[in-house]
Amino acid sequence: MGESLFACAERETLEETALRVKGAKIVAVTNDVFDAASKHYVTIFVQCVMEDAGAEPRRVEQRSYEMTKLEAVLDAGY
Repeated sequence: MGESLFACAERETLEETALRVKGAKIVAVTNDVFDAASKHYVTIFVQCVMEDAGAEPRRVEQRSYEMTKLEAVLDAGY
């Protein structure tokens, strides 16, 4: 409680990737309602700057995901 949007983005990035970043600006907001599941998500996308440009992300949390380079996502047409 009482955490700023930038502080949240910085903390979540550190927790999930072990990368230290600084929030720079809000770049997008989505408002997604899923009536069938009785869910409502407001997602705020924060552009961040890495504190160490040479750092590499690590998989910290044991969730079902994989690390993907931005270039690979863009090459796939997203």
